[in-house]
Amino acid sequence: MSDEQKEQVQTAAVENQAPQEGVPKTEQTTESTKPAETVSGKAESFDENEVLKQVEFYFSDSNLPRDKFLWTVSQKNQGWVPIQTIASFKRMRRYQPLEAVVAALRKSPELLEVDEAGEKVRRKVPIVRPDPSAIQRSMESSVYVKGFGEEQEDTQFVLERYFEKEGGELASLRLRRDDDNKFKGSVFVEFKTPEIAKGFLEKVKGSPLKFNENELTIMSKKEYVDMKAEQHRNDPPKPGNKRRRFDAFKMMDRERSSKRAPKRGKTAYKETEKQEKPKEPETVEEPKKAEDSNEAEKSTEQPKAEGEAAAATNEKEEAAPASSN
Repeated sequence: MSDEQKEQVQTAAVENQAPQEGVPKTEQTTESTKPAETVSGKAESFDENEVLKQVEFYFSDSNLPRDKFLWTVSQKNQGWVPIQTIASFKRMRRYQPLEAVVAALRKSPELLEVDEAGEKVRRKVPIVRPDPSAIQRSMESSVYVKGFGEEQEDTQFVLERYFEKEGGELASLRLRRDDDNKFKGSVFVEFKTPEIAKGFLEKVKGSPLKFNENELTIMSKKEYVDMKAEQHRNDPPKPGNKRRRFDAFKMMDRERSSKRAPKRGKTAYKETEKQEKPKEPETVEEPKKAEDSNEAEKSTEQPKAEGEAAAATNEKEEAAPASSN
């Protein structure tokens, strides 16, 4: 057998060998241009639109102010977030190589911008607090759906495609979790418009939906919120260590209030002392005997009150309150 034939046999053996035990397929290849393996084991081609859609959601008005990690990272660097950090998120790991992710983000028409080096990404426009009409529109576009069982690695992707097929274009889909971050088996689905959500609800009235043979419980988000409010009115939840949802707008409100509040330091203490110090009784000096008419017309003068400076204190300034994937 020639050397060339031996090399061909060895190459074929390597390519056809069994996967390494205990090592995921995605970690067994060193070719960065090879499509990442999905959880089902099937190779999926790189889709720039999916990448752009996902990262624009991360930086959207509806997600960024609620994402404590992403918000904190962005605020430390004038809104910039390392693209490597974004690519490490669970939902982004399938998109390889990193250079292709950068190229996809550069195509964002309005929301995102990438730095010249291709290392960081941020919003082009400042984030603003949603007005009541936007909040109302979001509520009217959203539905509550329950009945999905245990979470799998691809649950988010599978459900997004499921509702796009059954309802229409989505704005977002959120897996609901308990305080231990465990999936509750229910989701909030926000469609692109209230009209799409209304059409979806009308559709399921006549033909209930099933997922993996399980019939789903479906209602508008407003119906769900009203139902839970009624339940809590009759049976208030017990106080506990329930995790508070992060809200960047509320955090900024607290910071502004803290800056406006008077500081409890030396200056403030001195001013308080000065204001509260009682005035010394006024005394009237008996006028001298006038020697001529000019002296007699002079009015009496009051002596100026003298006092010691207020003592400084060592009281420390009160600290301001502190500030998905």
